[in-house]
Amino acid sequence: MTINPGAGNRPHNRKGLEMYTRKTVDVDHTADGGPVHVPLSVEPNDRAEYAARILARREYGRSGRVGALRHDCSTTDYSMHTYEAFVGYPAAGGGICGRSIWLYVPGKESHE
Repeated sequence: MTINPGAGNRPHNRKGLEMYTRKTVDVDHTADGGPVHVPLSVEPNDRAEYAARILARREYGRSGRVGALRHDCSTTDYSMHTYEAFVGYPAAGGGICGRSIWLYVPGKESHE
C-alpha cells in the first residue's frame, strides 16, 4: 500500500487504485475451516444460503451444492439465527451425496 500525494493521502494499492473496506458478517459453522465472511449487502434472510454455498464449494470443489436449507431457531431478540444445511456433490440418479452442517448467522440488528 502506498500513499498517493495527489489523492488527498487516501490509501491506494500498487496499481494506483483506491482501496476500500468491505464490511462483512462472520457466519460460524460446524464444517471444517474458519468462519465465512458474508457481505453486509446480502439480505439477512439470504446470509445462510450464501454461506452454505461457500462452504459447499470449500468442501467439494466446483461441484459443491446445497441441498436443503432449514431455519432451526432464533434468539428471542432475533440477533442470532441457527440454520441446518445439507451440502454435498451431485450423485448418480439425481440426488446429492454429502453431509449436514449447522450455520450460526448473526441477525440484522447485531451489525447495523
